[in-house]
Amino acid sequence: MILTYAAIAFGFCITGMALVLTLPSDKFLKALQMHKTHTKGQSSYLDLLFVFSWTAICHWLLVVSAIATILLRGGALTILDKSDGRGWRLFVAWLSGLCAYSLIQFLMIVITLSQVGQLYSKELE
Repeated sequence: MILTYAAIAFGFCITGMALVLTLPSDKFLKALQMHKTHTKGQSSYLDLLFVFSWTAICHWLLVVSAIATILLRGGALTILDKSDGRGWRLFVAWLSGLCAYSLIQFLMIVITLSQVGQLYSKELE
């Protein structure tokens, strides 16, 4: 189940990044590029690209970890078997933490896309 979610979310992030890179309006793209979010001078456009790419990386790591789990254990039914050593428990902790973090990152992507959509709607008016 984690592998399916992570693969779909990874595809969603890559698609979102492709949409951001090919924004249909030059005016909107320039407005995002001109808007600075930090004192360092980084633009909102670069922040938007970072959010998508970082979330894609998190979900890629989750995909790789889920595949490793299947290869090492043969399925999810034995993932929490108590007879295994400390190394396996650390891996399960890594997988659980990464899954929780990736879910939160995906929520951030949905919120970010909503905000970009609102800005683009205002720009079209």
